[in-house]
Amino acid sequence: MKILMSAYACEPNWGSEPEVGWRWMKRLAAQATELVVVTRSEDRYKDANGKTGVRNSRANIEKAMETENLPNVRFLYYDLPDQIANTEQSFIGANVCGYLWELAVFPFLLQHFGYKEFDLVQRVTIVAYRFPTSISYFGKRFIYGPLAGGERAPLRLMPMFSFKNQLKEWTRRLIQYSALVDPLVLLTLQQADEVIAVTHDTYSILPAFARKKAIIEPATSIDEKDFRIDETYRGTRDRQDPTLRLLFVGRLLEWKGVLLTLKALHFLGDALDYEMTIVGDGPDAARFRAYAAQHNLRVHFTGHISRTELSQYYFSHDLFVLPSLHDSGGFVVLEAHLHDLPVLVLALGGPREIASPEKGDIMIDPQGLTPDQLAAAIANQLLAFQRKRLGPSA
Repeated sequence: MKILMSAYACEPNWGSEPEVGWRWMKRLAAQATELVVVTRSEDRYKDANGKTGVRNSRANIEKAMETENLPNVRFLYYDLPDQIANTEQSFIGANVCGYLWELAVFPFLLQHFGYKEFDLVQRVTIVAYRFPTSISYFGKRFIYGPLAGGERAPLRLMPMFSFKNQLKEWTRRLIQYSALVDPLVLLTLQQADEVIAVTHDTYSILPAFARKKAIIEPATSIDEKDFRIDETYRGTRDRQDPTLRLLFVGRLLEWKGVLLTLKALHFLGDALDYEMTIVGDGPDAARFRAYAAQHNLRVHFTGHISRTELSQYYFSHDLFVLPSLHDSGGFVVLEAHLHDLPVLVLALGGPREIASPEKGDIMIDPQGLTPDQLAAAIANQLLAFQRKRLGPSA
């Protein structure tokens, strides 16, 4: 079977959208006699200090492919002009660049392929329904997805955001609903033979005609071969240690719920013997560090850590805490599960789809709660988890 995969982001070892694209590439490669992937050769980014840069995605892809046994896979690269692509680091720019790339890649592909030349075409990333695509022209069958973007932070939790991030959240809601009247988005949904929604939230927001051909499936999966667990650290989690060791891994953004966790620890005071490690960086890192310092919380910020070094953190902690407000994927939840590390999540978005009581996970329903009430609920769950962990000695 000849397959064309469109992926605005597709790159190994960078997590988030690039990782979703990379894993789907390997998944489709297993089904194809020939797989053509169209993606970008460069990715613009902004670090925790606000500095911008350009990552050579093509070099990373080509290096990784040297060790992958995938002779049936071929990459094509298309990039927007620098004048446009350089705006990608901003919130609005990221949306504009993604939208324009999806439109501009069509004439690029016309230079290489003809009408219905592929048995299957699939738009994998950007993982959001608000970005249309025209690649259906090249395939006998068209799959649109995985799609996210229908996830929303509960309105009562809006006050926890800074003014700037509240504006972003309201803008995000406006984009969510305006996309549903975008004729190009509606046309893409109409042309799709199958739609993949990654959460119930996104499935529910889609038009009725699209829901009829939609399935709900996580954006990606993971196993030991993908993550390369470092077995050196297995067994370092001490179940009898009275100190509860909490872990967060991810971008330091307000909607990831880090501040909710810090508030919960502040509410607990000395009622809980804990230490927390926060791995990652992001634009809201300074605010989180300042809050932790102001309230003398026992929290250690590591900054960015390579994925190859994460096993030691997953194995040496007792509970992974991710009270994210509208995460569509929750890739780190899968990584935690690989290391037998239970997670605490909210009943929202992707983490709700992945978390499992059978794995010892904790899920909190945030609907109707204020930020302080939700932080208190997290605090109560941390105490209950610690009592259960230590047993009669607690």
